[in-house]
Amino acid sequence: MAFNIADNFAKREAETAPKIEMLDIDRIITNNNNFYRVSGDTAIEKQNEQTKASIEMYGILQPLRVAIMPDGKYKIIAGERRYLACKRLVQEGNHKFKILPCIIEKAESAEDEQIKLIITNQHRDLSTAERMQEVKQLSELIKKKKANGEKVSGNMDKAIAEMLNISKSEVGRIQQVNKNLEPELKNAVADNKLSMAAATELSKLPPSEQKNVYEKTGGTIKTADAKKLAQKSKHKKPANINIDGFTPKPDKSANKDILPYIEIPSYDGYVGNQKNENVSFCIGYNENTKNIFSYITIKGKSYMVDLKVIYDYINNCINKGANI
Repeated sequence: MAFNIADNFAKREAETAPKIEMLDIDRIITNNNNFYRVSGDTAIEKQNEQTKASIEMYGILQPLRVAIMPDGKYKIIAGERRYLACKRLVQEGNHKFKILPCIIEKAESAEDEQIKLIITNQHRDLSTAERMQEVKQLSELIKKKKANGEKVSGNMDKAIAEMLNISKSEVGRIQQVNKNLEPELKNAVADNKLSMAAATELSKLPPSEQKNVYEKTGGTIKTADAKKLAQKSKHKKPANINIDGFTPKPDKSANKDILPYIEIPSYDGYVGNQKNENVSFCIGYNENTKNIFSYITIKGKSYMVDLKVIYDYINNCINKGANI
């Protein structure tokens, strides 16, 4: 039976009344898997000072959540900024903040622990980079859970949307950018130099075009312009499609680096709803150019196949939960 991950965590919380323990700050360690900003950022440091002032005046109103480690230390699941604020107070001589209230979490799988870390940080004012990382990590974590035999209700994007309390369409856009946008442009998104809307449209372009467009506009491309370029690229036809008399099988003696083509017979011999005999799909790889070639043969006539279109379509189907 499939289950909803976010609801499953909430159910666990409801079934078990949290037990608060007072722990020495020296027994608590930060979490290396925490990718959220906790210091170093101007806006975050301002918030840290506010948190520190609030704790100094009112104490810790919300306990930290920690998990016990094999060495007896306690790793933070939620509350790292509160922990850092108390550490600074102790360093300033305010030693009453050396003992902190903590909820000790039950031992969980690495996947569940990381999912909980992400879910418990949804109160934050997140940066675009943090939201992108959340979606990326949750996608990978859910795949691992499925590989381990756990069933997750709904498709990938729906499950992530429920955990992050955002729309499924927003998750889809972030997935598109995470998977298809060039690393340099992802950095531009993280630095707020490129909007997520424009990044989504740019990610639909081939990698070489993405960078060219971004550089030509000085990094100030508008969403509408990026959308037009993506549509134009989408409808661009390959120059070598449907070439009569094309002979795709290479001469192996002429180039030893070209691997032999693999012929894949069609399932039923139907193409375009017409019955055709001797229909086959062939694919090969050139070691010199690093290119993959493919063509379909119908009644002895060969036609080039645009593998990029097929790849994008299959990728999209897999992202929506399709099985191969």
